[in-house]
Amino acid sequence: MDILQNRIRNRFWAFGRRAKGLRSLRKGDRALLYASGRTNKDFVGICEINSAPYELPRKHREMVVGNPSYTIDLNGVQLFPQPRSAKAYLQRLSFVRNKQNWGAYFQGSAIRIPEEDYNLIAGSTVKKEDAIGKDKVCPPHVWGYEAVPIHGESITVRRCQICGISERE
Repeated sequence: MDILQNRIRNRFWAFGRRAKGLRSLRKGDRALLYASGRTNKDFVGICEINSAPYELPRKHREMVVGNPSYTIDLNGVQLFPQPRSAKAYLQRLSFVRNKQNWGAYFQGSAIRIPEEDYNLIAGSTVKKEDAIGKDKVCPPHVWGYEAVPIHGESITVRRCQICGISERE
């Protein structure tokens, strides 16, 4: 997460020379920030792209791991309160056709996805009635966490971002 925090603080994202989709990035595009590692594969926030890709400047080169060659500037970065597991969204993402081999869809640094998938993950257009439907359950739940003040103390509550049910953590 140190790499992610550094990129967010300095408002840039770095890419390798052969990054798939790099040339299609445009100033004004909305983007999901995705971070993966050995144990996590999560959407961590949203932002707006504030530049076309350009050669990674020296000041950014010292802040990255590996040998990325290009960067874009970010604007309006909003990190989610808790990372959103990519796996929790798989059954609802239209661009992931092979749900068994879903990791391949996230490789390549920059991929275009349908607006409906972006909105689902970003949470901007998900409505309880759209996600659940009549007499249906919401498996799997997509949990968001929040601190709620109760009787002078703060407790952590998890709330499903799809159906809205909440539980005390």
